[in-house]
Amino acid sequence: MSAIPMPSIWQLATLWGPGILILAGVFVIVYFLMPKLLDRYLDQKRAEQTVMLELLKAYADSFVAAQKQQADAMSDLALCFRERAERDATEHSEIILHLKVLTQMVKDRIGGAND
Repeated sequence: MSAIPMPSIWQLATLWGPGILILAGVFVIVYFLMPKLLDRYLDQKRAEQTVMLELLKAYADSFVAAQKQQADAMSDLALCFRERAERDATEHSEIILHLKVLTQMVKDRIGGAND
């Protein structure tokens, strides 16, 4: 059997050395740049979330304001109906009182005419 010749260390270094140096350089660059890139990315996402939350808050505020305006309008309408009903009830009472007075006056005239 013939032995496979083992390359010398110098041959391995010249064969793999430049690639390993480039790979080590890429790893170092990625290692030092990745935290900065992640921080920028996370800051951008936080800013987007903040904007979305502000939009949601503005929408909720406008919705609550619209509901309050509707509630105020319904309250005003109910108050108007109540005032109208009270005025009508007062007018009805006055009409009934006038009818009683007229009935009494008619009875008095009819009763006076028979005497």
